[in-house]
Amino acid sequence: MRRLGDFLERSPSDDLLALAESRCHIDNMRAMKGTHFMDVDGNPIMYRKGLVGDWKNTFTVAQNEAFDDVMRSETRDLKTKFVFEV
Repeated sequence: MRRLGDFLERSPSDDLLALAESRCHIDNMRAMKGTHFMDVDGNPIMYRKGLVGDWKNTFTVAQNEAFDDVMRSETRDLKTKFVFEV
């Protein structure tokens, strides 16, 4: 978190870092699951399975195409080229 602060040219206080660490601890996140982050149907969206391709269970074809368009636009000036098709 300090390296991220350095990159962003910010100096978070030790208290803020301790608070972030505490709130990001898996036990605290498990306790909050389903209480703060819900989709429009009331389902918890805080956690993902982390499986390759699982986005297909969440994104519609239209959402995926829109996301790909944004990513192409945002990365067009990078030397690294990304393949958006699977």
